[in-house]
Amino acid sequence: MRMKNTFCILLCLVSLQLFQQSAVNYYKTYNTPIGTSAISINTLSAKTFSFSHPVYKMAADSSTGNLIVSTRQKDASGKSYTNKGFHLTIKQNDSACCLLEDTKLDIQLSGEHLILSNDKRSSRFNKTLGYEQVEFPSKIIYTIEKNNSGLTYNPAIKSGTETALSCIQLGDGAVIWSAPVTGASDWNDVAHLNDSTILIAAGGLHAVNIHKGLVWSYPLTTFVKTDKPLTYSAFNKNTYDKNHEGIITSKEENKITQISSSILIGSNAIYFAAKDRIIALDKTGKLLWQSELSKYPVSRCILQEIKDNIVLVNLGVAQYNDNTVLCGKPFVMAFNKHSGSVTLNMNDEFSGSLTDVTVFKNTILIGDKSLVMEVNEEARVNPILNLYEPKFGRLLEFINGNDYYVEKEGYYVSLNFINDNVVYFKTDHGKVFGMDKGGIEYEYHFTELYKINKTMGGKKLLSQKNKTILVSENFELLHTFTTGEPAVVLKDRIYFADGKQLFVIDVNNLK
Repeated sequence: MRMKNTFCILLCLVSLQLFQQSAVNYYKTYNTPIGTSAISINTLSAKTFSFSHPVYKMAADSSTGNLIVSTRQKDASGKSYTNKGFHLTIKQNDSACCLLEDTKLDIQLSGEHLILSNDKRSSRFNKTLGYEQVEFPSKIIYTIEKNNSGLTYNPAIKSGTETALSCIQLGDGAVIWSAPVTGASDWNDVAHLNDSTILIAAGGLHAVNIHKGLVWSYPLTTFVKTDKPLTYSAFNKNTYDKNHEGIITSKEENKITQISSSILIGSNAIYFAAKDRIIALDKTGKLLWQSELSKYPVSRCILQEIKDNIVLVNLGVAQYNDNTVLCGKPFVMAFNKHSGSVTLNMNDEFSGSLTDVTVFKNTILIGDKSLVMEVNEEARVNPILNLYEPKFGRLLEFINGNDYYVEKEGYYVSLNFINDNVVYFKTDHGKVFGMDKGGIEYEYHFTELYKINKTMGGKKLLSQKNKTILVSENFELLHTFTTGEPAVVLKDRIYFADGKQLFVIDVNNLK
């Protein structure tokens, strides 16, 4: 850690000014037609920043109304990123400032602090002027806004032979506490139990008080080493990512991680499953029950509380470096949430790998390429739909009817607005089907649908692949934009990043 003295700050400011004078080498600005209005004859335009590298990350700072942007150069293949890039701030008046060439391009905003990181280190930067104020000796992997702190693994701070987890002040880098929470297995999940206690799934389940450190810990196996060839999984990546908040904490090769569930905070207990067992704890960390899983091929799994049961759906997939791979096989078990006794064990009913899993109205739906099964409220598994592949294609993923919209008689409404008792799924025929009571009731081409992008008060931004529309509170079309990329909405600005370009739309100018 090193603090910047006054001389260094002044030098940074002078250097920053000179650097920004040469900003033309790093970006250009101009206006670009970006869409049309449905309520006037106007063509819509956006202030456009054209960078020398693709936009890598964006973070909206609601306290200042500024957008923090980092760009990152790609290698000659165009597939992988290099360590070369820069970050800058787009101000509320659509001007750029604080342009700095940097290798720290991952952005975290935590309260009053701007943290930029690479794989090894993090630094705190001044939000207003952009200069570096504190460089930390290791990467901040998780920030805690409540007490302006961050969690990190500093190799200089040990717990036995292993690097300890440390909580440091973001203001000056001072260590608040250290705890023996392993970083060798990666974090499978992290969740807030309450305002002062964080649960971490990493080589087991651990509770830390944000002010004092470790409260309790249960070691469990959540990764295995392997030198065998692995097969990529076709399981829906969006579902996989949504069901865990994984954080990479180790660069060790030849290991399969994410062999566990997410942390389930139930109505009266905490539940967690790993390679060897599933445990239930009260909120003080007292063990309520545990059940052995060592005889089963546990991999990444989902836990769901349904009435008196904790249902475990083993996905048969895990993580290997940046890839989702086949691991073990799918199965379903259920445990009485009070005693831990097994109430359901389906270990041989799945003939192949799964493609997706979703929770629908207090049931769990499990899909492979040609079959949809339901785990109902009584913790029983029933097949509810067989897909005839020549007609329907192979199931790829379940679709949330609240997230997807379709045009009906001039209005853009969600699929669930039409019928909220329907299960929607997408197939490799490029279609979305709606299933009600075991039969197909609705059919759409996927290109007909818009996915919710962002909300702006009562208005909604809805996107397809290369188009985004803004609809009113009454579901009427207002404007069409020629970009389908995820947007950032900040106060009265809409930001679209597309490759090396960033489009800035002033909502006040939409007519």
